[in-house]
Amino acid sequence: MEKKIQQHDFDRLVKRQILRGMKMGYTPDEIIESVKRVTELGFETPESERPARKKTTEPKTKAKRGSVKPGVAVIECSLEQSWDMCSSLREQLDYEFFPVVLSTLVKEGKKLIKYLGEHTVFVTTPFHFSDVHEILKEYGINAINLDLAINRNFLKILKGMHKYKVVGVLAQDEDDLRASTSLVMAYLKQKGKGNTRVVNTLIGEKKTMDDLVANAEIVVYAPNCRAQVQDLLPWGVKKIEIEFDIDPDSIEDLKEHLEKIRF
Repeated sequence: MEKKIQQHDFDRLVKRQILRGMKMGYTPDEIIESVKRVTELGFETPESERPARKKTTEPKTKAKRGSVKPGVAVIECSLEQSWDMCSSLREQLDYEFFPVVLSTLVKEGKKLIKYLGEHTVFVTTPFHFSDVHEILKEYGINAINLDLAINRNFLKILKGMHKYKVVGVLAQDEDDLRASTSLVMAYLKQKGKGNTRVVNTLIGEKKTMDDLVANAEIVVYAPNCRAQVQDLLPWGVKKIEIEFDIDPDSIEDLKEHLEKIRF
């Protein structure tokens, strides 16, 4: 009979599933499904995914101080956004990056920090820096802010929004909806807006959602809506995901910071 993983090992299993998905090149949705599948097994680990047992009984040697590189926990409001940032950072920096969802840090901060260990640096974006800073401060940890810049291709689309009669903005939470709407409105005002109408809604709000689906020619959506967009919106509607790039100066600052740290 399969031996079930104890509750205290649950986070370890989830983290391993995420890292395994990264190495296998899974999309964020595939990683989410992988984690969901494993947890639905009652915390059982399939035989093929179990770590190999050590065949030797040699005592472990403790790493010398200064030989261990730090890992980096990337905190965002959704797994999709955290995953995207991890992928971007991994392309430019030779460190391990772990996606962390902000709600998990809020609810399970002590457990999460203990699990990730002392060899972890925590980074986030300006959207969440204040919240993350306050949470980590309780544990004597400093959060590192990564400045963002609007992706060039997305910026071109923003600058052309005034050409549409109805622009939709879609998000899953109020903070994302306000930020996304403000971004779209800023560029519409810059162009004089004209007759463009903006329909902004949260997923699940039927009245405004029906208006958006029926009338929007283009829909701008937050990254954490990625999985639902194709099912919710008609085939002919242009769908654009809000996209930011990490500011190059912030990446350079993070690199310099990490190079100074060895445990």
